[in-house]
Amino acid sequence: MKRIISTLLLLVLCCTLLTGCFCKHEWQDATCTTPTTCSLCGKTEGEAPGHMAGDMVTGEIDLAAKTSTSYQNCKICGTSLHSEVTDLTTFLDGGKFIFSPNQYNDAMNTYFGGEYIFEIDTLDSGALISMISDANGGVTGAIMYLANGDSLTIDDADSPACDSLLSYWYTDDNAQIIDVMTGILMGCDINLNEETALNTLSAIIDAYGSSYSSNGLSYEVTLNDNDFVFLISVD
Repeated sequence: MKRIISTLLLLVLCCTLLTGCFCKHEWQDATCTTPTTCSLCGKTEGEAPGHMAGDMVTGEIDLAAKTSTSYQNCKICGTSLHSEVTDLTTFLDGGKFIFSPNQYNDAMNTYFGGEYIFEIDTLDSGALISMISDANGGVTGAIMYLANGDSLTIDDADSPACDSLLSYWYTDDNAQIIDVMTGILMGCDINLNEETALNTLSAIIDAYGSSYSSNGLSYEVTLNDNDFVFLISVD
């Protein structure tokens, strides 16, 4: 009988040795998707806690498509959990344009499709501009980006800090100026299409010597060194 008991105890001990884990665990903290895990043997404890959703944050805006994409990320690991595309109702927010100079520059290139080329550049003064040229390489004009009356700099190229656009011209071709101004106006006022942008441009010119206001924007045509300049400002 003692022999039988000893044999049974030996079998139990063998099973324990074969199935037990004698690892001196080195535990790695749980992540959103994995429980606490031993880096040596892979043993786990508990369950993965899961993601913790943060607030929806506005990210990319697409001026050409007139849409804004909002993102919701995990507060813990930053994983993207949800995105949502909504239609824009305005290009203005809090006394500024919602776009950065780079975004506006890209939107103009998309709109004109190579007929006119917009390129971010700076003047010798450091002022940030979009240089405008036609398809043949001729320089048509430029847009200067302003905030509170001061020129933005290259450091502001990706910042939505602009509250005014100043357009000036290196060409005497009125047809080119009208073409480009039509696109510039549509890029500032989401309510405009080509027809209403032309009507707005006509009203701006008719108001020469004073300002013309529409949809939260003020427009003014002035002379600078005997050249016409167009100023578009957020009211």
